[in-house]
Amino acid sequence: MFLVQLANNTIDNEIKDLELKKNRKHYALQDSSLALEKDSEKLMNFIEEDNMKTKRKQKDAELASDKRKAAEK
Repeated sequence: MFLVQLANNTIDNEIKDLELKKNRKHYALQDSSLALEKDSEKLMNFIEEDNMKTKRKQKDAELASDKRKAAEK
């Protein structure tokens, strides 16, 4: 009977350890997912800002080109 109880306790401990590992991995995945979402949002904001800066620079270049053409005439 002692051996059966020992085996049962060992199995219970193994199950608890596996559940702890599962929970740790679950929380690690949640943290990674949140970090990925934040990084994605930062990247999208960077791309939008870069596009706006590029459009402004294009307009400035077009205006400067128009001024040079007008000055040449």
